[in-house]
Amino acid sequence: MLRLGNIIKIRVKRSGMFQLITFSVVREQMQIGAVCMLKTDKKVDLSELRRVAELYNMPVKDKDNLVVPNGKHLTDFVNCY
Repeated sequence: MLRLGNIIKIRVKRSGMFQLITFSVVREQMQIGAVCMLKTDKKVDLSELRRVAELYNMPVKDKDNLVVPNGKHLTDFVNCY
């Protein structure tokens, strides 16, 4: 299980090359409550964000986008810890 404050390096395809991108597990305050998610400050392709969200079964946020796994909503991840 991933805990808040943990840092994960995930291999993603970025600009046609595979790179290790650092994601951190954070709890971000939104209108619906505190949502646990994987977050990075780098720009990642939307298809790769979707793949990471499905792989770890958590919302994933990069510089511009927020992706949730298929069949889930952000409300499923409110107050997860």
